[in-house]
Amino acid sequence: MKKRNIKYTLMLAVLLFSLSSCYRVTVEVNGLPSNTPEGAEIYITGEFNNWDPGDERYRLKTLGDSLYFIDLPMGFGELEYKFTRGDWTTVEKDNCGYEADNRVLEYGSEKVVINRIYSWADLNPVDCDHVTIVINSLPENTPKDALLQLAGNITSWDVGDEAFTFAIDEDLKLPVLTIYRPEIYDVLDFKITRGSLSRSEGDRLGREMNPRRVQFGEADTVFVEVSSWLDLEQAKGDEMITLIVDRIPENTPENAPIFFVGEINDWFPHDLNLRLEKNSKGQYFINLPMLAYGTEYKFTRGNWNTVEKDDYGYEIDNRVLNREKSSDTVHVSIWNWADLSIPFGGEVTIWISSHPENTPEDAELYLAGNFNNWDPGWDDWKFNRTTEGYYFIAIPRQGNMLEFKVTRGSWETVEVDQYGKDIENRIYRWGDVDQIAIEVVKWKDLP
Repeated sequence: MKKRNIKYTLMLAVLLFSLSSCYRVTVEVNGLPSNTPEGAEIYITGEFNNWDPGDERYRLKTLGDSLYFIDLPMGFGELEYKFTRGDWTTVEKDNCGYEADNRVLEYGSEKVVINRIYSWADLNPVDCDHVTIVINSLPENTPKDALLQLAGNITSWDVGDEAFTFAIDEDLKLPVLTIYRPEIYDVLDFKITRGSLSRSEGDRLGREMNPRRVQFGEADTVFVEVSSWLDLEQAKGDEMITLIVDRIPENTPENAPIFFVGEINDWFPHDLNLRLEKNSKGQYFINLPMLAYGTEYKFTRGNWNTVEKDDYGYEIDNRVLNREKSSDTVHVSIWNWADLSIPFGGEVTIWISSHPENTPEDAELYLAGNFNNWDPGWDDWKFNRTTEGYYFIAIPRQGNMLEFKVTRGSWETVEVDQYGKDIENRIYRWGDVDQIAIEVVKWKDLP
């Protein structure tokens, strides 16, 4: 009997010792990146929950816009952890957007551990404390011994300071200059020079260009291409290419000015030097130097409100000026103008190719989106059903973008992801599709 009591006494002593060696700790987050979505939910993940990035048990509570906290389970020793917004695609990063080491806390050293989150994996960094400028291309006529220097707002546009001289990076084999963010500047305006503003870079036509601009905090590395030097001849006058517009929209105002806009003029939409002329056939055309080959461009009628659009009236990718075989002439067509776009009719049919097994057999499904003020149960936007049980709805094209979600008549019954969390709006360009097939994974009210 005495031996049993001794055994229980030893076990109790061990338990009491273990409890006395454990500590409580509160983890706080009192700083978030400025581009953190409003109302974002922050999670802590680590060894204590097998690194589950969206564990609801470890969702931080909030006391305001940027103060979050959570009490961790009692423990001892060191604990590694990180913060997320619910999954690994939104894990925290360092101030320049790179992978951050696991955070480490030691039980017993502090009762409250305060943290600041600098950036998120899915969002651009906003607090990077430096920017590195890399020159990845120089004109062929750049002197071999050229001293490349930066002139800009942080140098008061003076040239000659060694601190703003480019050096060859051993790994990249390219000229590189790192600039740390001054307190008084949010942006860096600059040009590349060869030691003097009279020997600064020019555009692809060899003309003076507007200063480059970099927003401090958004990225730690910027690659630039120097196209020409103002003081050095670029191309002979007879090395030209002719760009001819074979077709313009029928509703183009008579004798409207049309401008070539692109990299070669920093996308200025009303450059009189790049205004197209008319040939004897009434076609618009422009002569450009051969060095303009490869440049990206678009057409406008003088401002960005009149930029060209595709044949449906939607945004187009930048054109690229490429030589047509061995010819010195390039032919293009302009299909629409932003301010004079011809509306495109027709319908888009949305099919639900699969839905959750626990969807009620007689469920009525609705479409809520930017076309009906996001009403989740409007009868005019109720899905039809085929004899095979497939849901579908045909909606007329309108506007530029189609955004929507599927509901069973209310926002309490809206579709969610496999974890039961809200999903992003489904987004499509009207002009890109005639048929859309979607899968509804789960309903918000049905686990």
